[in-house]
Amino acid sequence: MSAQPPTWPTPPPPEAPPGPSAVTVSGVLWVLVGAGIGLGISVIGLVTAPLAIVGGILLGTLGRRWALTTAPLVVSGLGVVPLYVAWLNRGGPGDVCHAGGTACTEAMNPWPWAAAGVLLVALGVLLVVVAHRSETRRAARPH
Repeated sequence: MSAQPPTWPTPPPPEAPPGPSAVTVSGVLWVLVGAGIGLGISVIGLVTAPLAIVGGILLGTLGRRWALTTAPLVVSGLGVVPLYVAWLNRGGPGDVCHAGGTACTEAMNPWPWAAAGVLLVALGVLLVVVAHRSETRRAARPH
């Protein structure tokens, strides 16, 4: 019988990079967290804001590292609320009449709301791109 060399335990494989669907799901969840927090300015926010905060805490603590790189999409979620307000006031500014002119309401100027919403959505996406690049650079460095 020949002596066999000792076998050493192999290190665990590195965490596999997530597939596109996992990143998409975590991104959508972060946007929902941001939208729930953004609704805190309304009456419905009494329910959505606490749920969104708990969801964000769970997603942040239970999520994997790649899920945290999509966390800045909370800012994009905050932009959903002003975009919705802009959509509701799309006929403004001024009086907007519905149903043959019998029911009129005063609408705000939608452009400031739309600008704020677009800026917040774009800022969240930009922050995710920057986070992803820094994560990629960190992973590419030799240890």
